[in-house]
Amino acid sequence: MSGKPPFPAKTHRKLRVVLYNAVFTLIGLALIVVAGETYIRLTRAFAERSHPRHFVPNVGILGKPNVEVRFTNNLDFWTVTQTNSLGFLDREIISPQRAATSCHVTVIGDSFVEAKEVAIADKFHVGLETLAARKLSSLDVTTSAFGHHSTGQINQLSFYDEYARHLSPKLVVLVVTNNDFADNSTTLRSIATGSTPWRIRYVMAERDGVGKISLIPPFQDPRYVVSTPQKSKFAYYNDVWNSVRGMSSFANWLHRKATIVFFPDSFKGDRAEKVKMLSEIPRYAPLVDGWSPTMFRIRRTLARVMRDPQSAKEDFPSAFHDALDMTAFALDQFKARADRDDAELVILASHTLGGSGNAMFDWMSDIAEARGIPVIDQYDYIIRQNGKIKDAHWPHDIHWSPAGHRWAAEALLEYLKQHPEVCDREFLTSRS
Repeated sequence: MSGKPPFPAKTHRKLRVVLYNAVFTLIGLALIVVAGETYIRLTRAFAERSHPRHFVPNVGILGKPNVEVRFTNNLDFWTVTQTNSLGFLDREIISPQRAATSCHVTVIGDSFVEAKEVAIADKFHVGLETLAARKLSSLDVTTSAFGHHSTGQINQLSFYDEYARHLSPKLVVLVVTNNDFADNSTTLRSIATGSTPWRIRYVMAERDGVGKISLIPPFQDPRYVVSTPQKSKFAYYNDVWNSVRGMSSFANWLHRKATIVFFPDSFKGDRAEKVKMLSEIPRYAPLVDGWSPTMFRIRRTLARVMRDPQSAKEDFPSAFHDALDMTAFALDQFKARADRDDAELVILASHTLGGSGNAMFDWMSDIAEARGIPVIDQYDYIIRQNGKIKDAHWPHDIHWSPAGHRWAAEALLEYLKQHPEVCDREFLTSRS
């Protein structure tokens, strides 16, 4: 029986070509990975971020005191800074005695004040102190900053109560950004992070049975969450990828590039599952009633609500209106504290609010005006300096670049020039 090859010679040749191409492709990819890994490691200071944190009673989660913080988005910045003895990314806090004899300015906020993207010397409150020493030396301006990422004004009340108040500030500056409104809401925060609304690790606010809003202390145990969905097969692939990222600087860079550049609107976790779980809790079901998939872009939805809060009540879940109420409540609380302590309270509206004509800025400006709180518009200041708004933040990150910090410092300096009574309370008394 004549032996006939299982495949014609022509087929064998095609298989060899495919095999050779596959081998060369794999070799090429391996060389790209090796070259990429080598390049990233040689040109980048580090790839992984590190910010040791701990729980502080009455305050919540803060950085550990006197530890090194490494932060990068693997595209724009690589910073190594150190927390002070209180756990904030600032210089060591000024003594109460020195603060009392100066025009002390305290700034309070979220990641824009924490500002892990720049060196401490480049932060806007340090810049304000430097500018004032040159241009307003008679005022003797000193500054301090209390900022932590993922906090809103409700959470930041504890920063003032526990730390800032003891410095007897003449001026308290609340830095407001476009994500603060959602952070002030227990419901929206729980959707974004998975925490149970009444067990969030920061000071929050809740309504009682008759609608009265009151503060609730931070909850220490992070393990209690709304839901722990069963892992899908994709979650396991994601775990593998995260392990690779932990070993490879190049893989970490690719991940950051893809996330920031190609998927800027992506969100983490299964938020739909969290909304479903909240809808099954009688206390929170009314707040998420009417939720639709388009509302997972929470900031955009809030902006739509802010354009006309009254008419929006019929079209949007109560959680969004509740977030606005909680923000207004937080400002009331800050205003009461500032009046009690004879301090001036102002809002520095970051460029992320979009300036006059933008729904978020206009809403914030209106409620601040109703409470007698001045608003410093960074967006407007940049435009008046013939600056470009895009230069206020990093190419792949919305936080302030060194230019953004400089413009924030200059806008605050302009306010101090226009309002000398902030630093001279006797001047205010004599004028009135």
